[in-house]
Amino acid sequence: MKKLLILVMLSTILLFSFCGCCLLYDYELYAIDSFNIGYTKLLKDAYVGDYNWDGSDESKTIIIPETYGNCTISALGGYSGRGYPSAFQIIPTEDARNILCPNATEWSYVSNTKNIEPNSVQYLRFKVHISKYISDINELNAGGIILAEFIEGEETKNNVYVLTCYVTCDEENKHFYAKDGKLYFKENDMLVDDIFYEDFVLEQHNETHKDEPVVAVPFARK
Repeated sequence: MKKLLILVMLSTILLFSFCGCCLLYDYELYAIDSFNIGYTKLLKDAYVGDYNWDGSDESKTIIIPETYGNCTISALGGYSGRGYPSAFQIIPTEDARNILCPNATEWSYVSNTKNIEPNSVQYLRFKVHISKYISDINELNAGGIILAEFIEGEETKNNVYVLTCYVTCDEENKHFYAKDGKLYFKENDMLVDDIFYEDFVLEQHNETHKDEPVVAVPFARK
């Protein structure tokens, strides 16, 4: 009984510590160019959230900023308010969506396309540079599979866009390093997951996940 009480107390303390820390963070859209940033002036700390891609080739080069005001950007993704998660991910803006598929009525991130017959598949390659101050990965979903649904005649069709990343890292970073376009932890040389690297192949991914349901997360509609 005492052990159970101790566990409950510890869980409660951890929960309140987590929520209290999150409450210190505000979240600002387009805080630095195309980046959404979570930050706390009290702790002088910040994390990078969404990267809003405008559809241009120039903005396919993503350089993680080192600071926001007096705050050091130390993490990819984070939490704000009552613990709302904000991942570091690439989000096509309305301008980008109009370039890719202007007649699309719905846009979604999907886990795979094994039951989808796309009208076309296009790979969009991004370069992502990790700054020297990044020490933590809280919420990460860099790249991904995007589905654009549109109507042609009386038929519903889909275009698939695969966002992949070639990653580099500042040599002064104490926690991560990059090799051959992929990001690794220095402490154990393990590959950082939740990044769609340049060697990603949609067909192989679909085969690997053929027994899993397709999960779609809409992010824009017309």
